[in-house]
Amino acid sequence: MLAAAPPVGIAIGEPTWLHTHKFTVKQVSTITATPQGTVNYWSSVADLSGFALYIVRMHRRLFTAHGVYVIAILAALAAAGVTIGNGVIKAVLETVHHDGQPRLPALFDQLHLTEGFVTTEVELSQIWMEVSTKLEALHAQ
Repeated sequence: MLAAAPPVGIAIGEPTWLHTHKFTVKQVSTITATPQGTVNYWSSVADLSGFALYIVRMHRRLFTAHGVYVIAILAALAAAGVTIGNGVIKAVLETVHHDGQPRLPALFDQLHLTEGFVTTEVELSQIWMEVSTKLEALHAQ
């Protein structure tokens, strides 16, 4: 008799600069098609929840690539009609962190978010691959 094995995730390689605070609010806004004020608000809520997506250097917020990824997930959910409140932000943060450490998705990882009778699903690995391509171009500059 064969026993079912747990699913195996196919890891996506981490860029060496994943945790480098390099990307400005304006760049995050452009990459994620999210207004700068919204980026600031969402990242402030994340900070108050114990997940710092940015540091402040010389009066400027600088995000890591992982922080940009979090904002991109929230933007994808908002585009799908999800109201982005504190609970949604915290759910996303808990999904993309493991033992308090930022983590990238495995290939085909998804986030399922249920509000009432509606479940919204976003493809986390697709969001990361789209964002990372744009970040790679900025990082190379």
